Amino acid sequence: MLATATAHWSSKAGQLSNPTRPAESRTQSRQHSTRIDTMTTTLAILLVLLLLPVLVLLWATESKPQRARRWRAAGWTQQRIADRLGISRATVRRYLVTA
Repeated sequence: MLATATAHWSSKAGQLSNPTRPAESRTQSRQHSTRIDTMTTTLAILLVLLLLPVLVLLWATESKPQRARRWRAAGWTQQRIADRLGISRATVRRYLVTA
């Protein structure tokens, strides 16, 4: 036998309501959910703000040979790397060989 869900039409709000759960409990549940969402968002923003300076520092201290190797591993051509770094293709080749 199939179990059927019971729902009633609320004439006040024009929405379905659950007779087994009081309206106060539903309101508290929504407030709790909103609090959790706000807290999660706040923590995510805080994490980004804390990690951003570290990432900038790592990027700023990366040498040209390191960048060339990283970009080559990402599939960039030697010419594209040379153009981006403002050096010759031969220098890029030398950077990659000494890796």
